[in-house]
Amino acid sequence: MTDLSKNMDTLGYPAWVPNFGTRIALHNQRLGLVELIDKSIDIKFLYYVMCSAGYRNEVMASSTGTTVHHTSPKRILNYKFLLPTLPEQRGIAATLGALDDKIESNRRAQRSTSQLVDALALKMLDSTETASVPLREVVEFNRVSYKPGDPDESVDYIDIASVSPGRVDAVARTTWGDAPSRARRGVRDGDVIYSTVRPGRQSYALILDPIESVVVSTGFAVMSPSPEIGSSLLTTVAGATDFAAYLKSVAHGSAYPAVSVDAMGNYLVDVPADPAVAKEFEVSTMPLRRRSHLLESENDALGRLREALLPELLSGRIRVPEAQEAVAEVSA
Repeated sequence: MTDLSKNMDTLGYPAWVPNFGTRIALHNQRLGLVELIDKSIDIKFLYYVMCSAGYRNEVMASSTGTTVHHTSPKRILNYKFLLPTLPEQRGIAATLGALDDKIESNRRAQRSTSQLVDALALKMLDSTETASVPLREVVEFNRVSYKPGDPDESVDYIDIASVSPGRVDAVARTTWGDAPSRARRGVRDGDVIYSTVRPGRQSYALILDPIESVVVSTGFAVMSPSPEIGSSLLTTVAGATDFAAYLKSVAHGSAYPAVSVDAMGNYLVDVPADPAVAKEFEVSTMPLRRRSHLLESENDALGRLREALLPELLSGRIRVPEAQEAVAEVSA
């Protein structure tokens, strides 16, 4: 299913609902269903038509409203597109579907890896002597800060909206001249970022192998590991519901509740009393975290390929056999 959680305006974004037969859900503030009555159209092919930028742009062009865009079902159904033969439609759907299947398989592997490491962390803490200490005593907050560089210099910016629980969904390439004033925090390999705005949403991520130009919003607290709590265990702490509940309880504000770094640092965290135990845990589990990160990078490449192939296949500029060769190279 299409992930709509990060789209502030979901007009024109379809979602493929498994076991829904010949129907597609259309998301916005209102939810619509499209059901096929023409057997010359493959439903999965139609789904990919509705995933195309051309479709979304036309729907947005027909929309009204300021805060929330909306349109009528008639305008949606008036969209015109090229209709190849049914076998070609099925070939296009199968080709793009193979990419989506690989992406979803990688995501399942990532979730399983995260759950495994978290379980190992709990087992380790239960089986060894621990000390309960304020988080600020075992991590360093916001270690690196940047001042704007040359206005034309490229920078890769991560904002709060582009981070969901456990992962960075997008990195925006911009310049210092165009970057928002919040682009100030630096990150290093092994740091964990956590949004201080709406902390109950658990927008956090472990940063691995960042390129030198990456900078994150000042809306994040950047936590750097230590011998007492390494990157892997720190990631488990950041993803724990207890941590989110604590941050939510000490946040201030109604519309945009936020938590201070000082309050975050007061959180009591259990760490092994023997640093050697903490080190052993990191040695055994960080390879799993890094392997999961590689899957995320692979998904980024698969997503870019899908977005590149989609308009080419729908327009007929690339035929299915050519696209299948490109997909086979990356999805094996």
